[in-house]
Amino acid sequence: MQFRLRARFAEWLTRRHLPLRLAVLAMALCAPALWTGLKVDDLFQRAILTNTPQFADYFDGPMSMFNFTDGDPERAHRFMDLGFLPWWTLDTVRLRFLRPVTVLTHWLDYRLWPNAVPLMHIHSLLWLGGLVAVASLLYRRFMGTGTTAGLAALLYAIDDAHGWPAAWLANRNGLLAAFFGFLTLWCHDRWRRNRSLAAAWAAPVCLVLGLLSNEGALAVCGYVFAYAVFVDAGSRRSRALSLVPYAVVVVAWRLVYNALGCGTWGSQLYIDPARSPLRFLKVLWFRAPVLLFGQWGGFPSDFHLLLPDAGRALLVGVAIIFVAWVAWALWPLLRSSRIARFWALGMVLSLLPVCATFTMDRLLLFVGLGAMGLLAMLLRDAHADPAREESAPLIVAWRGKPYHVRTLCALMILVHLVLAPVLMPVRIWGMSRMLGASNTALRAIDLDADVAQKTVVMASAPNLFFVSYLPVLRACDGLPVPGAVRCLAPMSRLPVPIHLTRTDERTLEAEPESGYPWLLVRDDNHPLAVGDRVDLAGMTIEVLSLTEKGHPHRVAFRFDIPLEDPSLVWFECKDGAFVPFHPPPVGESVVLENSL
Repeated sequence: MQFRLRARFAEWLTRRHLPLRLAVLAMALCAPALWTGLKVDDLFQRAILTNTPQFADYFDGPMSMFNFTDGDPERAHRFMDLGFLPWWTLDTVRLRFLRPVTVLTHWLDYRLWPNAVPLMHIHSLLWLGGLVAVASLLYRRFMGTGTTAGLAALLYAIDDAHGWPAAWLANRNGLLAAFFGFLTLWCHDRWRRNRSLAAAWAAPVCLVLGLLSNEGALAVCGYVFAYAVFVDAGSRRSRALSLVPYAVVVVAWRLVYNALGCGTWGSQLYIDPARSPLRFLKVLWFRAPVLLFGQWGGFPSDFHLLLPDAGRALLVGVAIIFVAWVAWALWPLLRSSRIARFWALGMVLSLLPVCATFTMDRLLLFVGLGAMGLLAMLLRDAHADPAREESAPLIVAWRGKPYHVRTLCALMILVHLVLAPVLMPVRIWGMSRMLGASNTALRAIDLDADVAQKTVVMASAPNLFFVSYLPVLRACDGLPVPGAVRCLAPMSRLPVPIHLTRTDERTLEAEPESGYPWLLVRDDNHPLAVGDRVDLAGMTIEVLSLTEKGHPHRVAFRFDIPLEDPSLVWFECKDGAFVPFHPPPVGESVVLENSL
């Protein structure tokens, strides 16, 4: 009975229409995305694409969808005055991305079904299905039509790390980049193996489309390079020349990218390797193993940013040990199989673009291609050349294997074949709950119709996103938008106590126990010093003390009017909801808890 089940499973993995079936399976597992609605950046994009009047002067049409900050101090201060950026923002910080292909897909959504958000999610799921189908075809190109290729495709289709980019509309750009990136690799193989002139022209075009969807499409160049090293049967000169079209595309894209003022600069989390190579190397050593641990071990790399320093150090240590264990188990396979070496090198090189930003599993679409190819070969115990494999019953041949290999295989089956399809909808639900918590809390705030002439002051907030999207959320809901939003102490990690002391009728001093982290909008190369001041409309902020890491710790917020003035509307966060807050009397202090 058990043998018959394995034989039927193996036969299913080799069916002709497997790519289409796996595409449907992946979309079905991500079906809960249809009910996730619009979250954080989705609101930002909706305001732009619907030309919301309150923000018409802030954006320059649809192409500004991914222009968060462009290095213009005046524009940065306007966003800080509005409340979209925190007070500690470096006014020359740049977070501007060139993604016109992605913009076009969202523009079509808002032209065809502007109020039908589930249809927008179906649109994203179709891109996911296309991505899975192309990945399945790639596995068959490189590993034949046997069970190993089918198993790799199945593992990729049900990888729960894909839940976030499939369910979050603002992350559709990742799906598009991977889709066109995989098409690039598929066309490259057809060019080199089948001598297809059409594929030779199509491959660079697909790379261009990928780069204009998301910069992460650079990752496919790692696989193209690995192909030239381990798969291409041509001469060394021919293999080297095969890389030239992609180098030309990347150089031309980068020149245009720079000329348009796109890229990242001045951010602690986003690092441009070309502009800041040393900073990139400093983060590469811990971001790479954490991401590989998330891909192979199933522990979400997203937690790295949320943990305290001790927890992050522990996670990095565990990740390095786990990655070493995987490499140890894979070593015999890597020595014997050129295809395994291709997947491994492509996987490692595809990590480099991902490590330019903070660790999140939603960034693993390219890394997963090589990882699942390797994992399928490990579980299948494939031949040195998997392309020769016939459609035989799927037998995981562990007999005679070392204990560390058998243990890893058992863990991989549990994580990637048993838990992954179950966790896919769970991850989508978690994403929706985490990103949607701010929507729920902000929509529950009771504001008067004349709030446009007032300033909303949040004495505490679990994180910046709980506050910064209040104006755009209310605008998208057709409600009056506050004249300004101020947050005294938004956190970005675990909740910490906030000490508030009133020193006079117009001044509150805030002292979060963990200080103010730079994160997206400032880096350690541009710190604030004691005595530095930031002037915003209606208030001045002064840094009074710093943490050991050099971040602001105690900060004075001096308003132009008394804190009891009716034009100031005060709230604090309690148990995930914003409730009215009353500033303490002069000379007294209160302690607030940033509770989720």
